[in-house]
Amino acid sequence: GIERELRDVSDEQRYIGRQKKSLPELAKLKAWMEKTQPQVTSQSVLGEAVNYLANNWTRLERYIEAGFLPIDNNAAERAIRPFAIGRKAWLFSD
Repeated sequence: GIERELRDVSDEQRYIGRQKKSLPELAKLKAWMEKTQPQVTSQSVLGEAVNYLANNWTRLERYIEAGFLPIDNNAAERAIRPFAIGRKAWLFSD
C-alpha cells in the first residue's frame, strides 16, 4: 500500500507522497460517504459505519497534514501490550 511505500523515507517525502497518493483516495472515500450517508438508515450496520466515518473524518484526514504523524497507533499498542497481557496474571499474584 501507500504507507508501505513511504515507510523508509523522510517526513517531508512522506508528506509529499501522502499529498500525491493518499489525498485523492481519501477524496474518493469522502465522496462515497457523502453519497451513501443519506441512503442508509442510521440503525443499520452500514449506516452506523458511515456515520462513524463522517463523525471522525477530521481525525482520519489529520495524518495527511504532516509527514511525521503515523497512520496508526501500533507503536503505542506495542508499548502497553505487556501490561495488558499481565493484568490477569498479576491480579492474584500476591
